Amino acid sequence: MSILCGHFVFNDAVTPPAAEGTASKTDISALLSFKSQISGDPFGVLSSWNESFHHCQWQGVLCGRHHPDRVTALVLDSRQLTGDFGLARFLESPDSVLSQSLTSTGGIKGSIGYIPPEYGMGGRPSVEGDVYSYGILLLEIFTGVSPTDERLKDGVSLHKHVEMAFPEQVMGIVDTKLFSAADVEANTYASENVFDCILTVIQCGLLCSKELPKERITIKDVVKQLNATLKKLLTP
Repeated sequence: MSILCGHFVFNDAVTPPAAEGTASKTDISALLSFKSQISGDPFGVLSSWNESFHHCQWQGVLCGRHHPDRVTALVLDSRQLTGDFGLARFLESPDSVLSQSLTSTGGIKGSIGYIPPEYGMGGRPSVEGDVYSYGILLLEIFTGVSPTDERLKDGVSLHKHVEMAFPEQVMGIVDTKLFSAADVEANTYASENVFDCILTVIQCGLLCSKELPKERITIKDVVKQLNATLKKLLTP
């Protein structure tokens, strides 16, 4: 639960070190802006991201074969990092080659099911879009069902799948892997306290993943609710 609450830090973009070529400069700027959003890096994943190394030698940064200064992909273990990973912040610099590689004329190139509906209609990355993606992630974590799961049939989205079970039948779709085998076997994992906490988290996921951006809850309110839920869960 503490991982879901995360640490939402909103820093200004870091001024990039000098580099040759506009593309290289904007890519470095995008990478350092990304790094500035990281509030927790306990294993030093980004320790190589500094002026002592060429940016293509930074851990997890992949550059092009024909354009060795241009970033083409990031390969990082996000489980070791906490921070604000929203597309809206990461793509703040539209001239970045890294930014352009994640966008196209038709919208965002991203994982199907996690991208909000408005992006498919030409909408640009937004905070509301990030909230939608976060909501889908919450629903996936607590149900064990991905938005592209084969169990979702007849055009039913993950949001709709959960919404139909909420709140009375919600424990029927919750992933039992979240609980110990002993609790599942004894059917004691659905205590009133746990049930209330799960309801709150799933409700946050549903409110985040509303189809219309203006109907979505703010991430500030999500963090407030999740922190309150965590406190309640840890109360004896």
